[in-house]
Parts: sequence; structure tokens; C-alpha cells
Amino acid sequence: MVEPGSQAGPAPSATVVSDASPSSGGLKRAAIGLGSFAGTHREKPSGGRKVTNGTAPRAFLSHSSADKDKFVLGFARKLWENGIEAWVDRWEMLPGDSLAEKVYEEGLGGADAVVAIVSKNSIDSPWVKDELNTAKVRQITGRCMLIPVILGDVDEDQLPVVLGSTIWERIGDPNDYDLPLRRVVDAIYNRRDRPGLGRPPAYVESPIEAVPGLDKKDSIVLKIIGDLAIEEGDSLLLLNSRPIFARVGDLGLGEEQAKESLEILEEEHLVSLSKVHEGDGLSMHGAMLTGSGFDRYLGTYFDGYDSLVRSVGGELINNAQEQQDADEVADRLGTSVAVVRHVVRRFKERGFVYAVGVNEGNIIVTETRPRLRRWLEETVW
Repeated sequence: MVEPGSQAGPAPSATVVSDASPSSGGLKRAAIGLGSFAGTHREKPSGGRKVTNGTAPRAFLSHSSADKDKFVLGFARKLWENGIEAWVDRWEMLPGDSLAEKVYEEGLGGADAVVAIVSKNSIDSPWVKDELNTAKVRQITGRCMLIPVILGDVDEDQLPVVLGSTIWERIGDPNDYDLPLRRVVDAIYNRRDRPGLGRPPAYVESPIEAVPGLDKKDSIVLKIIGDLAIEEGDSLLLLNSRPIFARVGDLGLGEEQAKESLEILEEEHLVSLSKVHEGDGLSMHGAMLTGSGFDRYLGTYFDGYDSLVRSVGGELINNAQEQQDADEVADRLGTSVAVVRHVVRRFKERGFVYAVGVNEGNIIVTETRPRLRRWLEETVW
């Protein structure tokens, strides 16, 4: 609904015929109704809202005089009420004015938009056709908008050829056209009636750093799994998918997006997925980090991970005379049990230590090998 502005005053009673042919002579067009202009002034509505820069847009209404009283004047007043200076010959022209100068220089030439009222009365008007041709040239050269308004039951194939590539608005009832009016007003102000732009999903604005080689969504899923593994105390635990999906959802990622990321992480050998038969297909039951997956997680998200690896190695060497429980090493260092267990597993894979219970969680280092000391001495951090 368009909100009304100031009320329009009465229009002058004289009529300037808008559909006389230019070739038939401008004097004839201007002479009709001339006597009633004597002693009058240009009486037109006062403006309503203004555009933000303080300059009201101007719209030239190209129309047939047969539509003036029953539609055009009322439509023009509503444009004025919405802050648009609608140019109508009855309000702008007085005896003695130059027809060509007023219509083409002031009206069309000064218009930001030309609103073409296409009706059964105007489609065969030579004068309207000439105005439309002028407006089309101005539209093509970027000097004004051309907005066709179809009045009544004019068929599309009856539209002037010059309007064939222009989007139009139809007004079926000349006494009820709030919605079409609003769209015309929006067009003149170049306002698109689109939804307001909301905030992006939380994962887009999340400060979580992307893991090298992964996009942000996949990195977020990997981080969530790594966080859960540290909370549970071991990276080799199979994590139920429900907590993973819940945390992913808190960051604006849907369950299907999370499943897609888990599939990609499995393809990259960073996680191992557990799936169960459910209904007609497989359902994702849980996920577990691989050794390289936990490495990528720790290298990106665990502050001081490289330094912690050296500290674990130092603890094992300093207490090499006795068997050592990985969990007790974590306790002495005041750090995560899951991370220390992972480091000890990596040491065993490289032949730095002998250990038992590696896959059961409770890891006991039975012997520390000389290669661990050599590696710590040679490695530059």
C-alpha cells in the first residue's frame, strides 16, 4: 500500500489534446480549449516525499487525452504524493507556450522516467508514438527510464513495437491500482522490493582457521571431532555422530553438509566412518580420527603442539629406567591425555619406543630407544 502524502489541488479545466499528430500542426493541438486558460495559473499538486539527496525525480506521462480525466490525472496526483514530479500537459502548459519546447525540451527532455500509459485510446495515437520513440532513444542512451503501464484489456500483441523489450505493469481497474502504483514508484526510485539481507551462517564468520588443504566447512568438522576426542581422552575412540552434528549445527551447518564433509575427510584419510544399515540404506553412525587426521588437527588447532612433542620425548628419556604410563606423563606435563597418547603412538610407529596397550588406550612405554634421543638432538624447532 502506498502511503498518501499531501492532498492534490484541483486541476485546471482546460484540455490540451495529447494525441494529435505532430504532422497535423502544433497550433491545432494548442488551440483546443485555449479560451479556458485565460487568467489561470499552472495549478498542480504539491510534492510528497523527496528522495534522499533532496531532488525529486521527474516523470513524463505519455498518454491519450481520452484517458486524462478518467485515469491519468489521478495517477499523476498519486505520483506527486509519493515525491515524484509527474509532468502532465494540463498542469504545465499555458496559452502562448511553445508546444515543441514544452513537450520535448521540458517534459521529455527533463524527465528521469517516461511513464507510457498504453490504452486502446493511445495505441494508434501518432503523437503518443512520437513521444515513445523519443523516450526510447533517451532510454537507450541512458538518460531516462521507460516504464510502460498497460491500462485496461490491451493485448500484449497490440503493444507498440518500441515497447517490445521493456517490462511493463498492467492496471486492470483504473480506480484500484495500489500495487501497480507501488511498483511504478519503486521503478522510478530504483528500489527493488527484495528481502532484507541477513547475516551469513555462523561458520562463515567463525574465527576457526582452515586446515591447509581443506575448505572451511571440512576444517570445522575436523576441529569438532578433534575437540571431542580430546574431551573423551583418546583419538582412537569411535565418536557418536549425534554430538558431531549438534556442534556443527551450532555453527550454522546442516546435518547433510556435515555428512558431506565427513565423507570428504574420509576420502582424505583423515577420519574413519562407521555406518550401519538403516531402512533402505546406510546411516552414518560414528567417526574416528586417523593418526594423520589427529596430526592435522593438532598442528592447526593445538597451541604449542611441536613443543609438547619434545616435552613428551624428554619425559620418556629422563625416566627411561622404568616403565611409563602415558597418562601419568600427561599428568606430569599438565596436558591432554589424548594428545600424549597420540604422541607415544607416533613414537612407537617410528621405532623411538617400545610400548604395549597402544590400541587399548592405556599405553605403557616399556623401553625408550636411543633413536628418540638422537631425533630430539637433531631436530630443530
